[in-house]
Amino acid sequence: MLTLEVQSRSIQSITPPLPTITLHLPDEHITVAELIRRTVEEQIRQREAAENKQEAQDVKPIILAESEIEQMGSTGIIRPPREKTGRDLAKEVRKVREPLRREPS
Repeated sequence: MLTLEVQSRSIQSITPPLPTITLHLPDEHITVAELIRRTVEEQIRQREAAENKQEAQDVKPIILAESEIEQMGSTGIIRPPREKTGRDLAKEVRKVREPLRREPS
């Protein structure tokens, strides 16, 4: 097994900065495309974990209208609406790889 530490840099200002990623690879051979894909996926996982932790600390009471409670009560479940980021990992990887495909002028 190969352990690889990846440090990312961006020409755009990113806040917070991208974390250093440690990848554990079962094989010593990896393509650049695969390295980028795994790095972006891990960075997204780490960022989402940090966001979820922050959200858990920022929990605020939710007030539902009586009509909302009655409507949800008819289903047997009363819960606040959930928002999901729905990040598309493939799209995020394409955004990172696209500038690398352009040929220099």
